[in-house]
Amino acid sequence: MNMFLKKIKITTAIFSLAIMMLCNSAIAGSTTNWELAYENDTQGNTLSGNINTLITAINNGSDVKVLVYQIVNGTELTWTAMSNTVQVFEGVVSFKRVATHNTGIDGSGTFYLLEDDTRVDMLMSTGLRDSLIYNADNSVLKSHVTSNVRMKWFVNK
Repeated sequence: MNMFLKKIKITTAIFSLAIMMLCNSAIAGSTTNWELAYENDTQGNTLSGNINTLITAINNGSDVKVLVYQIVNGTELTWTAMSNTVQVFEGVVSFKRVATHNTGIDGSGTFYLLEDDTRVDMLMSTGLRDSLIYNADNSVLKSHVTSNVRMKWFVNK
């Protein structure tokens, strides 16, 4: 591996750590009124909290933020999402996020900007992440990827 690729991978790992620290403090910080309700592993198993606590908060109108832990090329990346489209069906929470002007990661772990694309992510408390990328006018599906990810589900108090 040449020195340039090593720097990119190290930079990616440092960037991921910085984002995780920023997200953890921004989401779970005492001044934001967000509280961890539930955490699932990649298979949807409970790591902390209780799914019923999350469901009750959603049914009572709480906003939801999700901290996603995603493995890309052996490196754990974290990112957060907030949505106004949260649903509960048969004990499973699903969360839809639509974003434009976001970043992607190519096969080598390098970040790039998807300026003209729209990304639709569906996150589920079963550990499933379903991600679709469309072109700017949403007429062409450019990518569809499913993966299993660990997630922390926060609700506002």
